[in-house]
Amino acid sequence: MSEEDKTEEVQEEQESEIESFISAVVTEMQDLPFGDELLVAEDDVFEGKRIRCSSESVNIATGGGWPIGRISELHGKWSSGKSLLVADMLGCVQKIKGDEGIWDKGIGILMDSEGAYDKTFGREATNIRNKELIKGEINLVNKVFDSLIVVITKIRISQMEAYIGEYNVSGESEIKAWVRKGKKQISKGEEGEYGLLWQDMPKSAFDVMSGVFAPIGAAVDSIGALTAMEEQRSLGDDSGYQTERAKVITKAMRVMTIMIKKASVCMIMTNHAKQKFNVSFGDQTTTPGGDAVPFHASIRGRLRVVKWLKDDGKTYGARLHMKVVKNKTAPPHRECEFDIRFDVGFDKFSGLVKSLTDLGVLEKDGQKYEWLEYPDVVMTKAKWRSEGFLEYPEVFTDIKRL
Repeated sequence: MSEEDKTEEVQEEQESEIESFISAVVTEMQDLPFGDELLVAEDDVFEGKRIRCSSESVNIATGGGWPIGRISELHGKWSSGKSLLVADMLGCVQKIKGDEGIWDKGIGILMDSEGAYDKTFGREATNIRNKELIKGEINLVNKVFDSLIVVITKIRISQMEAYIGEYNVSGESEIKAWVRKGKKQISKGEEGEYGLLWQDMPKSAFDVMSGVFAPIGAAVDSIGALTAMEEQRSLGDDSGYQTERAKVITKAMRVMTIMIKKASVCMIMTNHAKQKFNVSFGDQTTTPGGDAVPFHASIRGRLRVVKWLKDDGKTYGARLHMKVVKNKTAPPHRECEFDIRFDVGFDKFSGLVKSLTDLGVLEKDGQKYEWLEYPDVVMTKAKWRSEGFLEYPEVFTDIKRL
């Protein structure tokens, strides 16, 4: 036997011993409190569900859409498309409709701290059903996150009660005990205990909620517009309130992260990009509210306007650029460009040619673009932009996988 074969045999024996050791530890840990929370990752690939954006370029940049059970953050200057992306996510969540019960219908929640949501534009540009949208215009930072926790908890407890009343599920006794505990806390107004309720959620309830229930889309627009109690009390005194806001957001992120995961919530927060003082090198922008949201966010997208789209001297839209500066669910630092129209929202396939060319999927030959895996698919850029590739179903299927 060669030295290489001996080395491989030793490595296989070591890996087998490690797997046996981990399996034994997991078995013992499951008998302890919170033992069901101990999971062993089989691979490093994020396989969670996603909410696909109406722009295919954004879907490619984010790795397939906005992840469910995770927090995403969008930051940029004014008129850079942040609120439109939020509204589009909420509209896509509302499109999820089943016919079994209240648990398989997507629900949208918007905390509009800027008070700038336009119902007409939301309906026409992103197909939001305003009558079904849970919307609050709250700008106190503690009330925003408290309201989100309360609303999401009440929705999921009600849905779980209806589901186990309709179907026989495994671990039903554990789920019923958890639902009873939640209803008791809701009836007594023990809102401060909701965080512990989600910590105590049994694995059987999590399996049902993540595998059967439709997702909840939640958004805070925006972090930069939130204020602390100290700021409201004294407009003339600017000492301390910035740190108070950051403290509340930090605590909220620690409490909400596990709830967002277990309740199958797709969460997007927007933030302002503000100019730093006396900075001549590097990144000259910063985001208010501390570092908690950037740390807890699985996806961070930085938006800016590339140019305004005009026709006969009239501005009808904008071309936006987004760079995914952080992504824990797919390869980061992807960039994309997409167009928005002020009357109809997203130009669905704008920027698709650039995104596919950057990824090496398309190859440019003069004025034509060739799909490398499908040599017969050769089209001009204009035809790609006009959805000409929909004539090739296999190509469209591959685009959704990127």
